Amino acid sequence: MIEAGMKMCSVGSPTLSCSNVVLVILVLSLGTCAHATNCTLQQNNQMQTRFTECTGKVTMAYQDSLDEGTKEGATCTLFTSLINDCGKVWEICHSQEDISKMKDMQLEALLGQYVDSGIVRLEDCPIVNEYWAA
Repeated sequence: MIEAGMKMCSVGSPTLSCSNVVLVILVLSLGTCAHATNCTLQQNNQMQTRFTECTGKVTMAYQDSLDEGTKEGATCTLFTSLINDCGKVWEICHSQEDISKMKDMQLEALLGQYVDSGIVRLEDCPIVNEYWAA
């Protein structure tokens, strides 16, 4: 468990740490940010910081929502928030085309971590259905 109040995200079996969710997102973000040419180094760093802060907040809200609702509903909200809300900060440095690609990569990683592994089923999640329909 990570210090500073990081809770463990228990989602069925196996148990996933909240930091694993953020790590997947950060790896995708940092890998693509290296190619960001539409901003200064300072703007790029600011974008990464804002994205990291957002994913941390969303991940903690996900853990809290697991206690209150269904695993599927909480996970759908997690996916939507990470991609649509946190992904907005990418507008600082990236074109709409790049943002679309980054969101697809992010959703693919999340689907692999949660759905393909059998942790959760998301047939009723709009953001997942939009991705699968594309």
